Amino acid sequence: MATRSTIWYYDEDKQLYRGVYCHRDGYLEGVGKILLESFNFEEGARAIVERGACSDLKPRLDPISDWHSFYTPEPGTSVFYHRDRDAPLEIYEVRSVRRIIVDHAQEYNYLWANQEWHLIDLEYFTRLYKLKDLFKKI
Repeated sequence: MATRSTIWYYDEDKQLYRGVYCHRDGYLEGVGKILLESFNFEEGARAIVERGACSDLKPRLDPISDWHSFYTPEPGTSVFYHRDRDAPLEIYEVRSVRRIIVDHAQEYNYLWANQEWHLIDLEYFTRLYKLKDLFKKI
């Protein structure tokens, strides 16, 4: 069974939150840890989202081999539905954190804001927890 998540950033130019669904390992020690260790910068957040919905986020976004596919992924390489399975490119766009939760919430919802990763509280969606602080408690 999958632990689903969403990954978001705020696009200043469009004045929208942009995000994607991620199917596997959405818990803190999975996607959360990868976001902190491999994509802990704004362009990292944008790069993930621009590739569309994700089956499996790994430390490397793009394959280095020519044999990587949805069903035979290269070790350490992310799997995206659009690139690796020819699914339509799916990127969410909403105007508020509230809409993220109301329209697209999964078990874990990550947001790049104020130059760091946050976990959005599902009950009090205006509350953001700094991801790095949550790891101090684990």
